[in-house]
Amino acid sequence: MYSISILERIKLNYSMTTIGVIIVYTFFIQFVPEILWLTVLFFILAECFKVSIIQKLYSLDTANNTDGNSRKRRGNKVAESAKFGLLMILTVFFFAFICIILGAPAFENYEKTLTLSSLLTSLTLFPISLIVGVSGTISILLTDSFELVNVTSQAFLRLLKRNAYLVIFGAFIGSVVFPLDWDRPWQIYPIPNIVGAITGQMIGAFYTLFETMVNHKLGKKQH
Repeated sequence: MYSISILERIKLNYSMTTIGVIIVYTFFIQFVPEILWLTVLFFILAECFKVSIIQKLYSLDTANNTDGNSRKRRGNKVAESAKFGLLMILTVFFFAFICIILGAPAFENYEKTLTLSSLLTSLTLFPISLIVGVSGTISILLTDSFELVNVTSQAFLRLLKRNAYLVIFGAFIGSVVFPLDWDRPWQIYPIPNIVGAITGQMIGAFYTLFETMVNHKLGKKQH
């Protein structure tokens, strides 16, 4: 009998919890539709929950091919936490800068731009940093050659990177509704971008779920 692999379990776990989190969010947002920063907090907590569950269940080895050290064994925890916070802040401002370059108001509604950029950070770089740490994340940003020693961990990292691309693409596509003269409440910046980013993550989760199920069935046929 062909049993489900650890990697398949990880992918199913992550994709199903992601879908579940977004479903919960759709109910949550009905009670606080005007408080956008709660969306950021919600997804930060959700990503912490998903990644911690997977790490505890499967004990992912995050040693990389460069120095062979695990994120858990690196440096002082206080210094690592400070670097982590700095990286997240810089990423937030980077996304905010990109939003302004693409047409977001520079000073008017700046808090909304920071909310959107914070959400993008929490759905892209944040979960990756939880897995590989600050040094690993910087290596990923600067080079394509960063790889983890463990094949399963590397595959999960690729999943997170693909989801990050889909989140950014979804946020960008969300901008297409701004020029439309519909005067709908949900057209107000940055709601379409937020919806687009979350939709991108949802698409990534469904794709991973479908891909894993198809590969599992093909594996069963081969055995």
